[in-house]
Amino acid sequence: MDDFYAARSRTIPPLPWSNIAPPFSPDTVDLDTMVFERPGNRDIQLDIFADYKNNIALYPAIHQAFRTHRFPTLIIWGRKDASFAVAGAQAYRRDLPDAELHVIDDAGHFAMETHPAQVAAYIRAFLPKALRRRT
Repeated sequence: MDDFYAARSRTIPPLPWSNIAPPFSPDTVDLDTMVFERPGNRDIQLDIFADYKNNIALYPAIHQAFRTHRFPTLIIWGRKDASFAVAGAQAYRRDLPDAELHVIDDAGHFAMETHPAQVAAYIRAFLPKALRRRT
């Protein structure tokens, strides 16, 4: 399993801990590492990565649910996300045309951690509209 981190580093960008905005504690890094390093977690993570390909079989049913139920949806995406391109965020709008999409230009995969005030503002603005649509 020593190759686990080598393989992970080729597919997942390093965590942007230096960019985490206040009021997050510096202990966040240690806590995340502790959780990630707990006994047995490497095997769990590898199983999840290996099983990810099976998600594709679920896409038709998921997208049918989107079209049928038209869930109120807020999509917040980091333009610099090395794992998931902005096109992935935009694709949701094919089946959820009323989805609200915000792309944060200087954010990556961890937009909530690096841009908490901006993400919170999007959520605060979205929730009242979403609740009105559901009632």
